[in-house]
Amino acid sequence: MNEELRRYMEDYREKTLKSIELVEKEDLEPLDDILNSRQDIIDSIENLQYKKEDFINLCEEFKIMQLQKRLTEVMNEKKMQYRVEIDKIKESKTANKSYNKQFSVDSIYFNKKI
Repeated sequence: MNEELRRYMEDYREKTLKSIELVEKEDLEPLDDILNSRQDIIDSIENLQYKKEDFINLCEEFKIMQLQKRLTEVMNEKKMQYRVEIDKIKESKTANKSYNKQFSVDSIYFNKKI
């Protein structure tokens, strides 16, 4: 089995676990760097010479597909939470604008009374 491929797969697994942890903690600052490093690992793996069976075996051994699925689920979950929060803020902002509009005095009306 290709040891370099194994090393890359281990590193990819660690980066994926770290990404899941960061998303769950909502610490998004370092996430971009980690996702970029994962992409670099993928690019490096593509440049390697290896057997397809070796790659499949390592993916199963390191549970890469399950981890990737978990990362996607966590990211989608957080995305939905943020979307709900943004919608609440928009509703509140719209309600405040409407409420304030009702009680504001029109400048033309104010000038006519004086």
